Amino acid sequence: MDDVIDGEQSPTADPAFRTLEARMLLAEFQGDERRWRRLSAEMESEKYGLDVMQAAFHLAVLRRFSGSVELRDVTRFVREFNAAAPEKARVPPREAEAAIRISLGEEHLAESMGGKVLGSTRYALLFALVDDLGLDDDEIIGLLRSAEDVILTGRQIGLFGSLAGEWSTVPRTDGDRMHWRWRRGGSEGG
Repeated sequence: MDDVIDGEQSPTADPAFRTLEARMLLAEFQGDERRWRRLSAEMESEKYGLDVMQAAFHLAVLRRFSGSVELRDVTRFVREFNAAAPEKARVPPREAEAAIRISLGEEHLAESMGGKVLGSTRYALLFALVDDLGLDDDEIIGLLRSAEDVILTGRQIGLFGSLAGEWSTVPRTDGDRMHWRWRRGGSEGG
């Protein structure tokens, strides 16, 4: 592997993640399209779901909106995401707000959304949350490791419970391209 250079681990090397999905998400966060494509293809061939992504989304929501939450903050966050996103990458505001509010304890809202819509919305918003929180690579790795722990141990998150069953096997929204926000610099380029 080319991940060690002069005895040092390269910045694109995968940390000791336990899931293929966490390695794929890190590649996407870092803008490493070659590694992301390889890992995405491997995930697809092995029929992996996106459970780590779902847990990372939930943890990022709790971090971003911790404390007392004003619904206006959620609305503002979604509005700012959609204003910055290319038209094809925008999320329906009502569904986006519901996805965030579900992670904040309003689980009953999940009943009004299909699993694919909820999962796709969470996937798009995960990148916006990480960006909004200003997480660096080490903090992203920590978030993904925490998400793996949640998935692999079945640990509960927050005060209201564990991850819901509808969170598994969620489709991607960008087809065969990395998320637009994490092509370093947030451009639409490929």
